[in-house]
Amino acid sequence: SLRGKVVLIDFWATWCVPCMEEMPEIKRVYAKYRDQGFEVVGVSFDSLPRDPAKPRFQERTPEQVQAFVSREGMVWPHYFDGKGWDNTWGRAFSIAELPTGFLLDRSGRLAYLDNHGSKLEANVRSLLDL
Repeated sequence: SLRGKVVLIDFWATWCVPCMEEMPEIKRVYAKYRDQGFEVVGVSFDSLPRDPAKPRFQERTPEQVQAFVSREGMVWPHYFDGKGWDNTWGRAFSIAELPTGFLLDRSGRLAYLDNHGSKLEANVRSLLDL
């Protein structure tokens, strides 16, 4: 369903302060360019709680992640497997720090790795030919 769109894959976590510092810019760019073919997919690096009654710092239940996403207005799809740094997609792409954003062009190829701050909008505009 994302074929032909410019897609940001945003590797993030609820506990990641730099991730949350980047989030207003992601939301702004998403709102501005969604109708022109820009999409975001989030990949959460939160871990499932060992004891759901007493979650630790980096631990969240699926319901807690969903509530966080809703509360923060992160309206795009999110992937959460509860494996934290052992996350299926994080391992597949060797993610070593958060936030990390992969910006894919309309054909699904990786186009940009540095998408922090104002670079996100510039990169998205470039891939949307604006």
